[in-house]
Amino acid sequence: MNLLTWAVCLTMTAWGAVPASPQPKPVSVHMVALKATTEGRPQKHFEAGLESIQKEVAELKCDTFTRVASETRSAPYKQEAKLSITPKCSLYVTPLAKQTDGRIKLDIRIEAVDEKSGKSKNALRSTNVVVPGEKFKYRMKMDQAELVVIVDVSD
Repeated sequence: MNLLTWAVCLTMTAWGAVPASPQPKPVSVHMVALKATTEGRPQKHFEAGLESIQKEVAELKCDTFTRVASETRSAPYKQEAKLSITPKCSLYVTPLAKQTDGRIKLDIRIEAVDEKSGKSKNALRSTNVVVPGEKFKYRMKMDQAELVVIVDVSD
């Protein structure tokens, strides 16, 4: 590269004329939240419409699964997307980066209102690197049951 070409490139960079690398397109975040209980059934019972998540909860000892919430939202990179689980509990997903192998790095947290103080707090916080289309789950105690939050992302 001759001196004149180098000077032109340096000047264009200083003026912002060189375009920045493009941001990946937003990811689609899908969440299904379930209430899992043990009612003494001889086999597992799923509320209608929950057939697609049976594999994700197969190892749980609970025998009854009912839908609490289901939502899909677009999440631009480095921006937090909120998905409502209950009026007092929400899932927050922030896509951080797309890996060279196609996996997506996510910051995930579940925020819930503390019954005693009435203030919101993080019930769970995690950073995951996930394969688009593969489901992953979080489990938390909820009254006399278990809250199971199943998440998958696609780009």
